[in-house]
Amino acid sequence: MEYKFNNGKIVEVKDFDIETDMEKMFKVNLPDSLNSYVNGNGEGVWACGDKDTLNACQNDEESGIYFVKILNDSTYYPPLNCYTLIPVEMRGEKRPTAIFRELQEKYGESHREEVIERVIKAHQ
Repeated sequence: MEYKFNNGKIVEVKDFDIETDMEKMFKVNLPDSLNSYVNGNGEGVWACGDKDTLNACQNDEESGIYFVKILNDSTYYPPLNCYTLIPVEMRGEKRPTAIFRELQEKYGESHREEVIERVIKAHQ
């Protein structure tokens, strides 16, 4: 399978199965701003990857870009749905973090503020 970055670069990605074993799933962050990206924060979603990606995540790799399929729909980025392939950066002991500019270009601006407003209204 292929992934096309916003800059036009195309990368061949080894195909991998969707995991149902919790031992092979991990959380990744979808940053809602450049600041969130720099700090490794964002919406946490479940993901899975190939064996190399899982090993990098479990071994707290400090850097590198890997590809994952997210396992739930994003609330920050409504067009980003379950099983979508996205690139993430390993961040050591912190969660892998999606590349902010890729999210923004492919899925539009984050809807984080609207999500927060809906939650607040629902609990008033």
